[in-house]
Amino acid sequence: EKAKATPDPELLYLKATAFESLHEPDKSIDLLRSILEQNPSHSLSRILMVKILLAEGTSTTSGLLREQANEQLNELEKRLPNDPDIIALRISYLHKDSSDDNHLAKIKTLFARLPQTSRHQQLLKAQVAWSMTDVLVLVVLLLLVCTDPSVDPAVARLLPLVRDDSWSFRA
Repeated sequence: EKAKATPDPELLYLKATAFESLHEPDKSIDLLRSILEQNPSHSLSRILMVKILLAEGTSTTSGLLREQANEQLNELEKRLPNDPDIIALRISYLHKDSSDDNHLAKIKTLFARLPQTSRHQQLLKAQVAWSMTDVLVLVVLLLLVCTDPSVDPAVARLLPLVRDDSWSFRA
């Protein structure tokens, strides 16, 4: 009798992303769990799982899904504590319950930790600001992406708004 071969985690991950794209989150989550059982360090699977769990929360299941998302985020933060994508996911998780003042303070701290030295990082930070409807920060970050602050003095004057702790968060 032949031993059943273990499926390649990368192929399973591609299949999980396909299910997610086809709006079949349950099938995607099942595959992602299977991948993580085989390979607990497969961060892409954890990231996708968190995104799906956060997107799929409904009023009847949001507590359980948020708890599962939090567990996956905790594991990601242990493995990749300074990864901007993981920080952005944590902000998204906290923002879902931004009525809590402690969450607002954590969001502000995490947002300040998001780097903005590269174009990719600036765009990620702008996406996070957009998701939180912080329009002032979004405008400043988009100006940074589109303009060289060393050339444009107007953009240079706006830099302190996003580089220090003086920006205001509006939930």
